[in-house]
Amino acid sequence: MDEVWGNPETEQQVLTTLEGELKIFFAKHKNVRQNTRKLHEDLCVLVLEQKVEIEGLHKSYADSQKAITILETHVKNREEEIANHPSIKEISAELEILKAEHESLKNFLKESSEKETKAKRELEEKHAQAMTEAYEEARNSIEDLFDACRGITKSLSLKRVGTSLIDRMTKLMRMVPDLIKDWQESSSRGVASITLAMCKAHFPTMSFASIARGVPKGTNI
Repeated sequence: MDEVWGNPETEQQVLTTLEGELKIFFAKHKNVRQNTRKLHEDLCVLVLEQKVEIEGLHKSYADSQKAITILETHVKNREEEIANHPSIKEISAELEILKAEHESLKNFLKESSEKETKAKRELEEKHAQAMTEAYEEARNSIEDLFDACRGITKSLSLKRVGTSLIDRMTKLMRMVPDLIKDWQESSSRGVASITLAMCKAHFPTMSFASIARGVPKGTNI
């Protein structure tokens, strides 16, 4: 039987060896499958991470493009401003014109001041001359008055000067300046009264109490 069917122990050994090898094969295959699955899962995670990173790059690119567009617009506007802005030569020319106008105005003010000073001096000289002439005329009038008084005294044969008509006239003449001053003040008060009455007629709400307090502070009279 051993020759026909073979040695059963040998076959059993072969089967046992085959079974052991199959177990080893399947164990290795299982391990490889597990490693493959893990590798696949890791690859999926990596792909997702890469996808997120790519989306982030796309967003960053879009933001960059937007920023570039804004910057280009700003640069364009700035170029237009620079183009419309006057050049240094134009500014220099305007500055020279302003300097010339300033110098001309300064000369004009100087000339005006000199003319005003000259006119004021001439007016003061005319006033002093007029006052001198007025004093001279008054002196002549007083001398004529004295001559007339002497003639009156001589004609009336007045001897005592203290009781003479000249003494009374002299006292009256001394009162004339005060009378003139009083007349001027009375006239000023009359004019002020008429002026205030006219103002009150045109402006009924005017407060005379406020006017009596004088010129308001800070007013350029």
